[in-house]
Amino acid sequence: MDQLQERVREELKRCGLLREGTRFIVAFSGGVDSSCLLHVLHSILPAFGCSLSALHVEHGIRGEEGARDRRAAEAFCASLGVPFTVRSFDVPALAAAAGCGVEETGRRLRYEALAEARRAAEASGPACVVTAHNKDDLAESVLLRILRGTGPDGLAAMAALREDAVCRPLLRVSRAEIAAYCARMGLAPAQDSSNADPRYLRNRVRLELMPLLRERFNPNVTDALCRLAELAEADRSYFREAVSEVPSEAAEGQISFSLADLQALPPALQGRVLLDGLSRLGLAQDVEQIHLTHCGRLLREGKDGRTAEFPQGYRLQIRRDRALLLAPGAEGETEAEARELAAFRRPFRADDAFALPGGVGSIRCRLCGADASAEPRKGPAL
Repeated sequence: MDQLQERVREELKRCGLLREGTRFIVAFSGGVDSSCLLHVLHSILPAFGCSLSALHVEHGIRGEEGARDRRAAEAFCASLGVPFTVRSFDVPALAAAAGCGVEETGRRLRYEALAEARRAAEASGPACVVTAHNKDDLAESVLLRILRGTGPDGLAAMAALREDAVCRPLLRVSRAEIAAYCARMGLAPAQDSSNADPRYLRNRVRLELMPLLRERFNPNVTDALCRLAELAEADRSYFREAVSEVPSEAAEGQISFSLADLQALPPALQGRVLLDGLSRLGLAQDVEQIHLTHCGRLLREGKDGRTAEFPQGYRLQIRRDRALLLAPGAEGETEAEARELAAFRRPFRADDAFALPGGVGSIRCRLCGADASAEPRKGPAL
């Protein structure tokens, strides 16, 4: 067995995926990395009773070149006897309609297509998605996130096995090792011209910044960035467990915490609790440190009714002794109680005492200058 095949096999074992009957779905572009991955998996999976298929996503960006790569990818899969599926999107049009970048939209659609394929495969047993991200991709992602101002968790960048069953078994393999494997095996993958397009920031990092760092600052910069990612992932795993121990109550469109519990947390854990809650509600990205800083100040002050805004309409609301994370359109306690209070009516007698809706206070009634034994009267809305 080839040395690279052995390394991938051990990585899959470490991730607990080499179980009989597991269906592996490869995100297959037909390029160097994914061709290497597909060939390696085709070589090692049969011994474990696992099946293999390929999903090719055509983005509608490169015209005839993209169609040519699709045909080449299909032919390569046919030569290995690997089932091949295509999903096609007009990414530029969809990105323009959504007001998002082409790269961001393409990535989202790829992962949605892969997740859909995995769910369909899981109808017959365990399944996982496999992508060809490698060591150089990881280093470049860490550097990109640093340039964009990421927090500590963002430095982790990529995990070998994600919580949604996406596996990256080449994450410890360099791009040079992948190219050498393709040469040894006589593979001739397609070359994507968009990988050299300087309009994309990742390409500029790969083709301009990383070579400069290697030449002028640290010849082992890729290893250094990958070590940083590993350390960040270890910290993230620790904090993920700590976050799970903070009590919360979930309802439709909201997650509620004890205000005192959040106030007692150190800032590093407090921010991660909020990020985890937002992710559970549906906001998994676009939250910046300025949002968490505002929330930290809000929690420290603990003033009833105060609200902090997150992107896309998500928000944090302080309500008495609770802190509520609210999804867009979800109604916080303030809004609901305000309507209930506005509609609140009841008869009263002298010296009656009763609580207002929502626990916002109470009222004691006393009639002045009138017969205290008078009949109950309807009061105005309180």
